[in-house]
Amino acid sequence: MGLLAVVRAHRIGVRAKRYAGSGDLDAAQRELERAIAVAGDDSPQAIALQSNLVDVRRRLGDIDGARELGEHVTELAGRVLGEEHPLTLMAVNNLALTCQAAGDLEAARALHERELDACRRSRGPQHPETLTSMSNLAICLYHLGELDDAVDLLERVVAASPAARGADDPATVVATDSLGAMVAAQGDLDRAARLHLEAYETARRTLGTTHPITLDAAVNLATTQGAQGDLDGARDRLADLLDTYRRTRGPVDPDTLRVQECLVEVLKRRGDLPAARGLSAELVAASAESLGPDHPSTQERTAAHATLPET
Repeated sequence: MGLLAVVRAHRIGVRAKRYAGSGDLDAAQRELERAIAVAGDDSPQAIALQSNLVDVRRRLGDIDGARELGEHVTELAGRVLGEEHPLTLMAVNNLALTCQAAGDLEAARALHERELDACRRSRGPQHPETLTSMSNLAICLYHLGELDDAVDLLERVVAASPAARGADDPATVVATDSLGAMVAAQGDLDRAARLHLEAYETARRTLGTTHPITLDAAVNLATTQGAQGDLDGARDRLADLLDTYRRTRGPVDPDTLRVQECLVEVLKRRGDLPAARGLSAELVAASAESLGPDHPSTQERTAAHATLPET
């Protein structure tokens, strides 16, 4: 590939990254496909672009397309660049996340373990990328139901992350918040609340009140409040968060729907059935608009709505 093609592919790829960062994934996909057509198939630049396209397709919900491309680019990167090359590790990680999104957790686990082993060898056990790989594996283990192993792995990430990345680094905040969710699943709600509060306060101070990481931590904190029995506090916090999500992300964004679902549950537990039923009806309609009426999440929300008493 000539120099002009390299430069052109780079410029298109930068444009695609900008689109992806702003949330315009359809435009990002189009630009990445254009860049790949220019870059060819087996250069490092082409491998990086294809791996980025795997991530975009996964985020768009094209899981089959993402997995097919992910398997191709992972094999290609390992053969052309070597198993421990950073671009190979990125391809393996993106394929693992795609398998996880597809529900193939055992395949995802094997890929996460493969990436983590390579990271430890090539980068060392305390490298930030190694810690990210550990976090990804921990989340996969959590979804597999191996909760104790997941917590043990993520506790090591949280302990090492401040020195490796910085206490205020977003990845440290996310790991802390994720650990809170896992220990909540173990039943330690007090520790979970402390971890979520730590993550929330750090994110609010360093990233701002409407940053996705801040909002995620706030939702987890509110959910834990409700589990602890503070239903009024959980209701108030979730209602404020729902307003923020609707304003910043829109009424049918998947994260908005998740917050709305949490609020419906808290209202139901408080015995505020008219409010719960009204909000649940809005949730079903928004889920059908966003995901389609036959999507499993829409069907689950529809079934949950049907169980709510009229008044």
